[in-house]
Amino acid sequence: MVRRLPRCVRLETCWYIFASSSIIEPYSYLVRLLLLTVGITLKGVFTIRDRAFAAGGVVVLITLCAVVGRAQDEGTRQLWDENLQRRRPPAKGASTQVRPKPQGGAQSAGASSGPGDSFVGFTLWRLRPSKPSDSESTRLLIQEEDTGTREQLTPERVESNSPLPDGAKVRVSLETARAGYLYVVDREQYADGTFSEPWLIFPTTRIRNGQNLVGPGTVIEIPDPDDKTPYFRLRRNRGRRAGGGAGPQPEQLSEVLTVLVSPTPLEGLQIGHSAQKLSAQQFESWQKQWGTQTKLLEASGGAGKAYTEVEKRAGQGGAALTESDPLPQTMIRCESKPGDPLLVTVPIKIAARPSN
Repeated sequence: MVRRLPRCVRLETCWYIFASSSIIEPYSYLVRLLLLTVGITLKGVFTIRDRAFAAGGVVVLITLCAVVGRAQDEGTRQLWDENLQRRRPPAKGASTQVRPKPQGGAQSAGASSGPGDSFVGFTLWRLRPSKPSDSESTRLLIQEEDTGTREQLTPERVESNSPLPDGAKVRVSLETARAGYLYVVDREQYADGTFSEPWLIFPTTRIRNGQNLVGPGTVIEIPDPDDKTPYFRLRRNRGRRAGGGAGPQPEQLSEVLTVLVSPTPLEGLQIGHSAQKLSAQQFESWQKQWGTQTKLLEASGGAGKAYTEVEKRAGQGGAALTESDPLPQTMIRCESKPGDPLLVTVPIKIAARPSN
């Protein structure tokens, strides 16, 4: 039988030892919650009341950690945004005052010299029926392939990790903080973890006549806005898995885009009018050679915002985005070595069909 200790010994002894430390003092309340949490399992030492307080403290602690983590991410995202803004062309009519020079070169995640240029900006647009409040100039006039009917659709930002309904129409915008040659590979991912064969969907001569040299402010939109079907339709398909095979094929869960930014054009690729299938060996060699850890952060409050005129002009090959124009919805940072290509992978998730 465990002997019950006096309350002052049970709860306060360790507490005062920790609180007397100047290092622990700023976090003393959290330390106390952790000490009490231990009492949940030490039933013979802590009272029921102590354990109830500890359980509530755990909930508070988790909430506080989530709030602190969110604030840290928002602060980090702001630094990334400012870094990209400084790399973009200045806004028309902006002050001629010399702007702070951005930190160049790819840096490791913990580098103190600044965020560097190892970033890819990614904006996922969902096409929805246009509203009266939407700008006329940013609407897309779409002719449905199945029915032949024409409708006006407005691109609207969504977070890259938000599952979209089966049948959703989407577009993608890309911008890089580093100058280089852009390549985009598309694959389907299935429920058993396998992928379809990789297809190089950019560059093609249908988009900017095959020109894939990009940099800050230059926006590449996929598919091309002038295509007959200027969107991807998300479907939970079956049967296109690499290797095929007999028997039923697993259901598709997501469309996976791999974005590659190379300092020089990739050898062995012939840019044509349409997307081209890559060999699995070639694609896997890119992943093995240039794949690194990445960190992804969304723009706070950006989801739900509609396409703007400046984004449309930039996406059509017009004027580049300036420091005062909208920033990408999703920013992805790579831990790449200086001079190495950037490689990031973004899954576009497809929500399950509702059961009948």
